Amino acid sequence: MKKFLLLTVAALLAVAHISAQQDCNCGSIKFLIGQWKCQGKNASGYPVYSGVLNVGNGPGCTFKLQQFMQQVGGDVSIAPLTVPPNTVVNVPFTFTDHPPFIGAGNTAHFILVFTRGDKKCKIEIQSDKFPPCTDTGCKCNPAGWGAVVASINGVSKTVKCGYQFGLTCADTISLKSIYKCIGNCEAKYVAVLKNAVTGVVIQNFSPFSFPWNYKFTTPGTYTLEITPICGDNKCTPCRFSFTVKNCDTACDCNPNGWSKFELSTATGIKTLACGDKVAVKKGSPAKLNGKYTCKGNCAARYTAVLRNNATGAVVQTFPAFSFPFAYNFPAAGIFRLEITPICGNKKCPPCVIYFVVQ
Repeated sequence: MKKFLLLTVAALLAVAHISAQQDCNCGSIKFLIGQWKCQGKNASGYPVYSGVLNVGNGPGCTFKLQQFMQQVGGDVSIAPLTVPPNTVVNVPFTFTDHPPFIGAGNTAHFILVFTRGDKKCKIEIQSDKFPPCTDTGCKCNPAGWGAVVASINGVSKTVKCGYQFGLTCADTISLKSIYKCIGNCEAKYVAVLKNAVTGVVIQNFSPFSFPWNYKFTTPGTYTLEITPICGDNKCTPCRFSFTVKNCDTACDCNPNGWSKFELSTATGIKTLACGDKVAVKKGSPAKLNGKYTCKGNCAARYTAVLRNNATGAVVQTFPAFSFPFAYNFPAAGIFRLEITPICGNKKCPPCVIYFVVQ
């Protein structure tokens, strides 16, 4: 019986091969369908398989594969494929079976439609045997949502779905959690961020993933709705609310903008403030770190100039100055580093550090 089936399959493939030659006069064309893998069942309970269509074209001509269908299941979605001579192509595809279902260990007949020039050809192919395909049991879990860890500017706390956050535009929020499906599967997620008052969508996240990091740029009330998906099932979403205030969009100088500085040298680390004088060794690298904080939701930029303090002569300019600043003084003397912060388009009062180089 097994030998008879093998001969039958071989005969069908041979007929398909001869038909393609005779009807389309296109040399040697071969199609094989198999490498089936069960992907579970869809929402209607129909088995879903992944498979591979192997397309081989001999030296005859170029043809274009237009359509791929199964006698009962209907069309299989593939993009039109142009196959030049002496080419073998493997095309992955997904096939959803329809009643009456193909039993495990059985084969199915597929129809392929291809064209060569203005000639249209149709060929029937028998597939490899199908594997068993049972429901993976990937379903929603009434208790699927785990604890949510929320971190605001690095400070963490545990919250639950429905939590309302109070933020400013200077805050960065991070959310981390997991939804556990029922069955041997992992949840996928989609999410949407909306203006809670107008309903306007701020951003769609498809796919969505944890951790979620976000910084709001305008004041208002917002909602984030995260929907877990188990298999083909959309499950109960987790929602959060955000009230965002204190979003000063103006960028201005800050009378208290300068923080303390740290100077690292071969002898150690010193803390400095604007106007301080510090001794460093000639030829020894020194690294200065500091920060100026503007008023408003903006970051400072800097320019700087290094001068000989005795003569006022410019030693070097730094039009795009940044911290940390590393410098190796090649000569002895007293030098002053003038650092000018820029908030928006406004230059703010500079900070001067004096270096006594010995």
